[in-house]
Amino acid sequence: MVEKAQQHFFFLKGIKKFGTSIRILTNSYRSSLYGFIMATLPGTIVQAQTRIANKKKVEKNRDFKQGKLRLEFRAQRHRAYRQPGAAQINLTLPNNAHIQRILGLLIVKLVDVVIILQLSSSPSERMRWSLVSAQLVAVLALGILPGSGISPWHWCPCSSPNLCDRVPADHQYQVEAIVFDNGGSSWKHYDWSKITAVVLGERFDLSLLCSAHEHKVRVILKAKINLDVLADQIHSKRWITRNADFVKTLHMDGINMEVRQAINNESTLYNGLTRMIRDTVEMFHEKIPGSQVTFNAPWSPHCVDDQCYDFVELAKACDYLIVKSFDVQSQMWDECFAKANAPYDKVFSGLSAYVKLGIDPKKLVMGIPWFGYDYPCERFFEPGRCNLEEYSFRGARCSSEKAKVVPYKDIIQQLPKSITGRYWDDNYKAPYYVYKKDDQYHEVWYDDPESISLKSSILKKLKLRGISVSAGNNLNYSTNPLAAMQTEEMWNALCPF
Repeated sequence: MVEKAQQHFFFLKGIKKFGTSIRILTNSYRSSLYGFIMATLPGTIVQAQTRIANKKKVEKNRDFKQGKLRLEFRAQRHRAYRQPGAAQINLTLPNNAHIQRILGLLIVKLVDVVIILQLSSSPSERMRWSLVSAQLVAVLALGILPGSGISPWHWCPCSSPNLCDRVPADHQYQVEAIVFDNGGSSWKHYDWSKITAVVLGERFDLSLLCSAHEHKVRVILKAKINLDVLADQIHSKRWITRNADFVKTLHMDGINMEVRQAINNESTLYNGLTRMIRDTVEMFHEKIPGSQVTFNAPWSPHCVDDQCYDFVELAKACDYLIVKSFDVQSQMWDECFAKANAPYDKVFSGLSAYVKLGIDPKKLVMGIPWFGYDYPCERFFEPGRCNLEEYSFRGARCSSEKAKVVPYKDIIQQLPKSITGRYWDDNYKAPYYVYKKDDQYHEVWYDDPESISLKSSILKKLKLRGISVSAGNNLNYSTNPLAAMQTEEMWNALCPF
């Protein structure tokens, strides 16, 4: 069985059969590795071998009661080594007349229980491909043991196999409402009646997929593209294939892509990104008919944060662009004062600029934040005049990068304790408040039902494809009546018409 939380899937390097033994070779591109295999095989003898660079550890002949085999293995890469850690598991089975049948059962069981890894590493080393996935499925589909009598494997984590069926391509919504999810169990309290798709980050609960599909909501995988992948077409193709196989294996409905690094419009990466997105769309639509392929774009197409992409061609290639209509203050070119994260005028002008490029509005989804920014004031004059310490970001004097991200649920708890209470800025059409901690003033700008409702009306004005929120986990889903009312108001603000 697959555990409900923090699944990490890895690539099998290979499965080899040696007489009555099966050797499974795995690669982990993480700094540490832990996992287990469980199979129901009476009389099985197991040898586990982990190899880290030039060191290895061997565990032999581990027998378990009632014929259940549980193999545990660890691989900790030493800091002195750069090579990826690897684990090799040899399973030796009793030699009898039913060996082919047992081998077949073993392979099925290996998929049934999968190999579960709990991994920790630096963000740069994080690769999603950490547990048995597409290659093992391919082996089973081809029939690794023709004489075993085992039919091709179809794995589903849901109670009913129907819940693993993807949302049909012809199941379209008049307005898309997309929720980004950052992991945890908050999804159990989502208002599924207001969602058309949920985008999963690095950590997710597979049970979410079952609930989403039960409500005809698409489940999309979020994937970040690094510049080194863009620079090499071989790496690009490998990245696309792995993601497509991963999404297909887990019965997801598509992929959402994002690049956060700077790309100059004169760089070779400018065309490289467009090419990679086209290739991704082509492979996903071929391997997973009806899948959605989307790309995250900054609040404005005018090289915000040096993100200079060919948005016209990207929009043509993708099913739609999700314009992140927030983080507007990432580059402050004028005075260094705390400001709204998603001021109405900037949101409207940014989306309008995409339309003026010739992009079909139905290819644009407006992203709004369910979080705010806490700015520490270097000098505080009055509410709305919080002077910031200079913090250069990609050429600008100041930036919201200096501020702390605060989820809406924490903002609502802190607001009653603030010095000012809720203030409203008519220019930005956004709320804020001031509090004091350790003799320093802080100004917090955020979005609430009133400001979100105003921005939601932009959908109708520009005839956009839909709206998205970051993130669904940022609301308070406790049983407290006041919290429940505040959370409901935020959900309702997504649908003002």
